[in-house]
Amino acid sequence: MDDISQSEIFRRSGEGQRRRIFIAEIEDVDDSSEVREIHRRKDEKGRCFTAVGAAMILDNEFASHTRSIPILSPYIAAAEQDWSFVFLDFLITDHRVEPARRKGAGEALLENIKAYARQHRKSCIFLDCWTGGTENLIRYYEAAGFHPVEDFQYKKRNGDIWPGRLFRLDLVYL
Repeated sequence: MDDISQSEIFRRSGEGQRRRIFIAEIEDVDDSSEVREIHRRKDEKGRCFTAVGAAMILDNEFASHTRSIPILSPYIAAAEQDWSFVFLDFLITDHRVEPARRKGAGEALLENIKAYARQHRKSCIFLDCWTGGTENLIRYYEAAGFHPVEDFQYKKRNGDIWPGRLFRLDLVYL
């Protein structure tokens, strides 16, 4: 069963794998795009929509790779004791879509994840990200309100080291 099907089962029944997928779409009034592999769908009124981004969260569960990183164990244990969090497993935008058309998709997905977490009375959102390269990703999540928790190194199956950082966003309720 694919992730989207599992997400729907959990959304409707609260059973199965505790994951939710969010998809950002734009209305596509001109389907003459040069990239034909981009996912499109038509709604009941015949309007065409193009997927420009997606995110998946795990409800009260950390991504499996984080569990193999000893330095993260205390943070995972504390969060699981409260049982009131979501983990942002991935957030991506489709770089085959022109930048102007996908602009804001990541922010919209993050806002929907925050709304989901608030609706379900979660206390925080965790995520991890790669710390290599230009650090643009780090700045992106910090600008979205996430705070660094701990830097770590994850040893991939092929032996490569993936430098990462665990982030947390505390949700405030009035």
